[in-house]
Amino acid sequence: MNRNRGCFPLDRQAQTEKAQPIRVLHMAPLSTGGITKLTVTLNALMDPEQVRFDYLVFRDQTEFMESQALALGGQKQVVNLEGISNPLIRLAKKMTGMVRLMRRQRYDVVHVDASTPYDVTVALAAKVARAPVIVLHAHNDSFHGGNFLRNLSMPLFRRMMPYLCTDFMAVSRSAARFMFPPKVFSSGRYTVVKNGVLTQQYEYSPRKREEERFRLGLSPEHFVLGHIGRFVPQKNHGFLLEVFAALHQQHPQSRLLLIGEGPLLPQIRQQVAQKGLTQAVIFYGVTHDVSHVLCAMDAFVFPSRFEGLGIAAVEAQIAGLPVWCSQAIPPEARISHTFQVIKGWDAGGWACSIWNGRDAARNLSGPQQGEQAGYDLRSTAIQMQNFYRRRVEQGYARQDGLQ
Repeated sequence: MNRNRGCFPLDRQAQTEKAQPIRVLHMAPLSTGGITKLTVTLNALMDPEQVRFDYLVFRDQTEFMESQALALGGQKQVVNLEGISNPLIRLAKKMTGMVRLMRRQRYDVVHVDASTPYDVTVALAAKVARAPVIVLHAHNDSFHGGNFLRNLSMPLFRRMMPYLCTDFMAVSRSAARFMFPPKVFSSGRYTVVKNGVLTQQYEYSPRKREEERFRLGLSPEHFVLGHIGRFVPQKNHGFLLEVFAALHQQHPQSRLLLIGEGPLLPQIRQQVAQKGLTQAVIFYGVTHDVSHVLCAMDAFVFPSRFEGLGIAAVEAQIAGLPVWCSQAIPPEARISHTFQVIKGWDAGGWACSIWNGRDAARNLSGPQQGEQAGYDLRSTAIQMQNFYRRRVEQGYARQDGLQ
């Protein structure tokens, strides 16, 4: 593949140089969320001779997935916005820092892993820096909070997208509907890229279950309800505690296992203590081996207020667990008969449904069903690597007047 490095015309020397890996800048955090896990795992599955990822972050601190990402040959690129509370000053510094970075590094692709339409500001910086391929990738189908000015500007951010981005991706149809302007969504001018996992790693293991439950001080009599997610408003931990409190009141042998970290963690710990559930709720923290912990659970509950997909619910099904979800989880997340949707927010009703379904047999064909549904990341990695190669070649050809 002959192409130039950056956004400048090809010359004869560049045409004869040995092909270099496609350089992709992902606007993705390196913390503990699903976007990070997806991006770093895809990076590890791709051929480093063909594609290499860098990561754009907006705080200068060591992150949970940083060592894994950097070990794959990429770099963490920091535009530090910590300590800036004024939204206009923050946006100005963000834009200036991103444009300078992108002009200096001359990335082939800027891949914006977007949680809200506001993230199109990264695409704007890429456009100013003349990046040849700019991807907007929708990961959410709603959002919570944000300052007044940002919320007011959401329709404007959506209208900007077709003029700034060369390509659109989404983890689900509902994420595309929320994120993109109507003319992009209605025309189908986007590609659904399924978030997923390495399915065979989630095969149920009685040995792993015994080891993990022993380490957590759990006996065979304990009924373990699990949840994976950052402690943020989207994941609805407050309601989850109400559900578990109702369950535990009737069935004291039940336990709640929470995996994750986040800004609301101290608040949730306080609520657990206030409800007298300290001995029944396990705060696991973060882990690189989610599949191992899923073996210790008996059921999985996912009461999110909104989700672009809900990869944790997909993981739980692949691990064979019965899964109880809110109506906010997109239908694409259902891959097996173990997936159940509960309407409304009656904590007692949720608790009864979970307890009545506790004896459901573990679905040992979960990994195969996950693969059949397209949630094995090996196929996604091939899809994305081929996309980058094809689009970069097309992008540079257009810039240089080639057909």
